[in-house]
Amino acid sequence: MCKYQVNPEGGLIYVDHKVEKWLDSFKNGNFSGKTDQEIDIYKRITKSGIEDDQDARPPKILPTISLVLVTYNSEFWMDNINKMFSILGEWLYEIIVVDNGSVDNCLEKLVHNEKMSIIKNDLPLTFAAAVNQGCRLATGDLFLIINPDVVVTKRALSSLIDFFLDHSDAAAIVPKLLLLRTPGFINGVGNIVPLFRWGYDLGLGHLDVGQFDDMFELPSACFATVLIPKEKWVSVGELDEGYPMYYEDSDWSYRARAAGFKIILCVKSHVFHGYHGYDNGFEEISSKKLMYVTYGRLRYSKKNIKSSNDIYYLISYLIFDIFYIIYSVLFNFNFANSNSIFLGWKLFLSRSKSIIKSIVFPIDHQYRKKRCFKPRIKIGIPKLTWKMLHVRNKP
Repeated sequence: MCKYQVNPEGGLIYVDHKVEKWLDSFKNGNFSGKTDQEIDIYKRITKSGIEDDQDARPPKILPTISLVLVTYNSEFWMDNINKMFSILGEWLYEIIVVDNGSVDNCLEKLVHNEKMSIIKNDLPLTFAAAVNQGCRLATGDLFLIINPDVVVTKRALSSLIDFFLDHSDAAAIVPKLLLLRTPGFINGVGNIVPLFRWGYDLGLGHLDVGQFDDMFELPSACFATVLIPKEKWVSVGELDEGYPMYYEDSDWSYRARAAGFKIILCVKSHVFHGYHGYDNGFEEISSKKLMYVTYGRLRYSKKNIKSSNDIYYLISYLIFDIFYIIYSVLFNFNFANSNSIFLGWKLFLSRSKSIIKSIVFPIDHQYRKKRCFKPRIKIGIPKLTWKMLHVRNKP
């Protein structure tokens, strides 16, 4: 497969030879001989930019919204954050920024306003701890928790709020996350922690042709952007600060569902996410991230899967990790990955006895919808093959 630039913003996807040839046939606006469906698919693939929606209609009712943002060396994203706060400001009750031990100039570049409160940690805490700090300070009816690398438009926020008003019993409302560089492709419609692999965003890297737009209830929310009623946050409890990073959102979602609440998807709300290192180019998974995802997945399993089943999950993860190490060493000559996985397991084993089992309810951890959710991504970039284009991406 080769990289192919699909829009003026530098959006890249991986394509095979047939898809490359098909895309080239549209160059210079040559749509002659193309079907309406082909033209529609081409426009989705090459979609770029985010529409200006400053005049978007307000929600039916405007609850008090506390926006909670955690920054960590987020200087690259500050122009985006300042613009977003300016546009959304009139609909926000308060903005709480938790700077989690940054050593760059992100706070200096943040444009302050009267609605903003800042918590500055001298040293980094876990992501979960930083989010909890912000939510403890929040007083609004709704918590809008976001990452610094997302773009939330007024239309997206209005849709989320209206959806909440119609489904106020939900624990969390999730937007459709789209990739910022290639907004015709999906970042995720929630996430899941399955057997024999890492947790992943549902639909990651898929071309968005509306194939997930009939979804409603999700197994888990991605906290890159999520809307949570304060009363549900209090009822479910804070994020588990024992996760260094990753899986804390799946853990919270599990506890919410175990308490009888739903995690739901608002497909009309489109939020754009700078997935996988937008500012520094796409790289292989870092050693620290690999250690954290290895540990986080094991902690999640030990804590939330009932005792009669958790051994199967742990064995499946051990098998997966062994094969991943073998692949990394034999095909990529990458010995650092094996060390990171070893450290993740070592951390888990050292803390295993202290991990307290949740009150386990009979929840299905496998999402059994008859459709393909598995990632179609390569080193942070969507991949599109001729088979995917013609078989699986039909509206």
